Amino acid sequence: MSPFDKPSKDYLSLPKVGEDYNFSQHGSITEIKKVEGGKGLNFQKKETLVLPDGTTATIDKNLGYHYTIIFEDGKILTISSWAPYYAMEQAGVKEGVKFNLNHPEKGSWLVTIL
Repeated sequence: MSPFDKPSKDYLSLPKVGEDYNFSQHGSITEIKKVEGGKGLNFQKKETLVLPDGTTATIDKNLGYHYTIIFEDGKILTISSWAPYYAMEQAGVKEGVKFNLNHPEKGSWLVTIL
């Protein structure tokens, strides 16, 4: 089993810092969809609140959605972090493509369309 396979055999994980993964082994992307709802898998946005005493606090606001990428073999990759999302968007990841994803350091994602 690949270290990128989650406990469920249908789901894949993003590479951790220092890792590289060739998602093309799962075939081309058949569908990318926005999934609304859920609690823990969604994109977050930093929001500043003013407290009753006048001080401020920064919280993570759940934006209520994430993306899933479905591959030809039925495997599903969930995207809920901004950095890999923007890296994939800038690289042109879309339905019909195969790609490799490298995560060399925190905040850095390198996408290669194959």
